[in-house]
Amino acid sequence: MSSLTALLACVLTLAAPQPPEELRAAELWKDFTLPNGATLSVMPAPLAESQAFYLVLPLGFVLDGPGEVQWAHVLEHVLLRAVDPDHDLVTTQGLRVAAETTQSSLRLEVYAPPERWESALQLLADWLSVAEVDATSLALEKSRITQELVARAPSGQTHKWAAAAWNQAVRHGAEHVRVSGALAELSAERVSQELLPRMQLGPGAHLLSVGPADTELVMQRVRDSLGVMTRGASSAPAPSADPEAARDVRGRIVTWDISSRHYIEAFLLPDESAAERVAADTLALLASQRVAQTPSLEQRGFRVSVAVDHLTPEGRWFVLSSPLPQGQSLETLRTAFRQLLTSIQGAPETPIALDAMRQDLTVWPDFPALRREHAGNPQLREVEMRQALFLFYAQLNMGLSLESLVEVYATLDREVVDALARRLFRETNRSSLLLKPRD
Repeated sequence: MSSLTALLACVLTLAAPQPPEELRAAELWKDFTLPNGATLSVMPAPLAESQAFYLVLPLGFVLDGPGEVQWAHVLEHVLLRAVDPDHDLVTTQGLRVAAETTQSSLRLEVYAPPERWESALQLLADWLSVAEVDATSLALEKSRITQELVARAPSGQTHKWAAAAWNQAVRHGAEHVRVSGALAELSAERVSQELLPRMQLGPGAHLLSVGPADTELVMQRVRDSLGVMTRGASSAPAPSADPEAARDVRGRIVTWDISSRHYIEAFLLPDESAAERVAADTLALLASQRVAQTPSLEQRGFRVSVAVDHLTPEGRWFVLSSPLPQGQSLETLRTAFRQLLTSIQGAPETPIALDAMRQDLTVWPDFPALRREHAGNPQLREVEMRQALFLFYAQLNMGLSLESLVEVYATLDREVVDALARRLFRETNRSSLLLKPRD
């Protein structure tokens, strides 16, 4: 959740001091369990300019099955245009749509004018009802995905493809990962028969509603539509490699069909308590801040990302990831990673980071006043949605309710964070993977 914190920082720092009777996010946030086991979360925002729905499914780059590289990414592209290919809903009803595949989830988004929120909900239901895709449409989406890779790889933006390759190498034992090759061979028949059925609406699915629509009415409409929908297959294929082998990857070198190198270090989290889970996220936030404060990394071509959202059946992973440019040695990057992790152990700014997270998780700012004070700032158009999405992912990534997160952060201190860092970053807990082109 630390990445979303960074996203909001530039906006929330504009806020005026909170009034004495500030709103508490946990008191506004409502969770409901739908008949099919999926979860609906509702955050009312009476003066928001639109109503937004976010559907998160457990389909991501690190959850694809053996050889199924980028399958979740394909699903994202296929769904966006399967129901409204000509964007009629955008032009006639003012709906806006988006989607994103992350390491461990697929997120579908719909934004609507407040008076048309039920049209947005219907679009989500239509997406989830897609049963097949034709070869022509699939070819177009595969071309778009390929173009995305071609455009990003030269500048070192290969992190999500590296996450997909990490999954194949670590979780499925692959010695060579066909990122582009697997995409090229994926047929419309396999998408229809194997991939689309994985859009399982059950305990692993989560829906967030943010905006001025009446909470009770939203709950009723969702319960009667999405709440009774089901799809058949499990969303997370079982790993091919032995689970213990996935935890013990030392100095692994795997080839892939991308013409650049990428290096990943992963640490399996103990995950023995809620406090340790939250402490790990604090460490990721500290590491991300330290990366931003170290311009020499980017100057050497190291685009370092830090994440704790690699959630697999084997456990929760703390991951460092960076391209390895030509002219830079692997040992140089390894040293940079070690220095980064050493610098956040016992870091003096840990209490500040903890206080910032407590504030972000606890207070629901006065967004209408913020918009009035900074009228015309485009970042404030959907600021309620961004903050609610941050709270949403905080809960999903930590596996805790908002109320529980607030309670954990209230008691978490620097000693707990430092103790976890000493355990987590031991050399015996470090796994590493170098991805490189075939010679």
